[in-house]
Amino acid sequence: MQVGLIGMGNLGTAVANLVAQNGYDVLGWEYQAPLVEEINTTRTNGRYLEGIKLAPKLSATTEITAVLRDSDVLFIAIPSVFVQSTLAAGNVWLCCLGHPSPMSLLVACPPWLSWLEKVATNCSPWHKF
Repeated sequence: MQVGLIGMGNLGTAVANLVAQNGYDVLGWEYQAPLVEEINTTRTNGRYLEGIKLAPKLSATTEITAVLRDSDVLFIAIPSVFVQSTLAAGNVWLCCLGHPSPMSLLVACPPWLSWLEKVATNCSPWHKF
């Protein structure tokens, strides 16, 4: 199972690392290219999660469509002010519908639920946590 994570800040990196430590391949999206390079080369995220060595099964990319396209489970961990523009730019609803391996689970936090519920009407199943 491929796990995707949108947003490699402190919460996103912590969740991604925990999932990767439990044996899952995780691909995280981050818009800051230097941070993506740091995660992939030094296995750290010094800006948001200082002093933590990241699991080998965790990698990062600046290509949001790669994360959306390939993920069976997708975690959203970006500030609520950026959710709509980020996910709209990545065409998250098309990834739910049209790819060979459609996403089976979309995980989000309460501040984003109102907008994501509109998007998720095309995704099945939709789970709130």
